[in-house]
Amino acid sequence: MIVKRKSAIERAAPRGSRRARRQAFIRRDTLILSVLTILILVGVGLMAINYERSKKATASRTALQEVLMPDGTVLALEQVTFGKQHQVPVRLPSSGLSLFGANDWRVCTASTPNDALGIWLTRRDQRTGRALGFEWLSHCVAVDDHGCEIEDENPGIHAFGRHSNMNTSGSRPFSSVQPNQHDVIVAHSSVRPFRHAGPTFKLQVFNTEGVEVAEFTVPDTSPSRGQFPAWQPESLPATKTSGDLSVTLKNLAVVKGERYTSQGKGET
Repeated sequence: MIVKRKSAIERAAPRGSRRARRQAFIRRDTLILSVLTILILVGVGLMAINYERSKKATASRTALQEVLMPDGTVLALEQVTFGKQHQVPVRLPSSGLSLFGANDWRVCTASTPNDALGIWLTRRDQRTGRALGFEWLSHCVAVDDHGCEIEDENPGIHAFGRHSNMNTSGSRPFSSVQPNQHDVIVAHSSVRPFRHAGPTFKLQVFNTEGVEVAEFTVPDTSPSRGQFPAWQPESLPATKTSGDLSVTLKNLAVVKGERYTSQGKGET
């Protein structure tokens, strides 16, 4: 039979010392767990603070105007840009990932052949704030001081999610966009500059049934702000000469005619 003898150190170590070492290990493990717990709680707290701040920022984000449409949804005029190249930044709904460097911002872009006013619209559920699509949108018209209508052009749509994005341009109505896949949906179009009194003009929004569903008072962001030099007509009859050719305008009459648009026949 083999008998294992304890070393001198083991024989010298009292039971109390071994108990003390175990307690020290327990205290060390407890301290580590406590620190980890505190760090987790701090992280959760910061995420909650970021969420609330983002909610407040989203709630306080001021669109230029908002209108409650007949279907109970909210249509917002977000921005009015001017030029040939248009850019509008939009922010995705809050996410705890923002604390770890996630980018919540996206940029909507559009281009127009000539300098034009860019109209940027969003639509959301009034109760939940969820972004909604624009498959119902037919067209918009700007209205001058005399009631003449200028139909918008260059329509397009942007849709963004944290892991998805899409944009399309062309004819309307737009294709359906799945709100569950996109957090922000923005429709845009353009209106050519035109003469109007004051710094704003009226913009009417129509659905595919030809019904006006919203109206905005739009700030004119063009350099002229709708103010153009007044043209002074010559008295009639007026004669112009080029070489041996002379042309005289004796009279000018205005009659009501008809025009054809995407919405059918109208008077002009």
